[in-house]
Amino acid sequence: MSEADRPQEWLVLDVDGIWLGTIEVPDRFSVTDITMETVLGVWSDEFDVEHPQVRRLTRGP
Repeated sequence: MSEADRPQEWLVLDVDGIWLGTIEVPDRFSVTDITMETVLGVWSDEFDVEHPQVRRLTRGP
């Protein structure tokens, strides 16, 4: 298993570089859109079937 086959944690920053929070994206996930609260994308399972997903931002303190 390579690093690309594992979930990744992304750090989300605002336009001024201030940390807003984190978001975890699964392996085989393609980002289609990013909003202030979510990352939208498509996750492909082991049979290459695509599943739309919404990943919510975990806000910092």
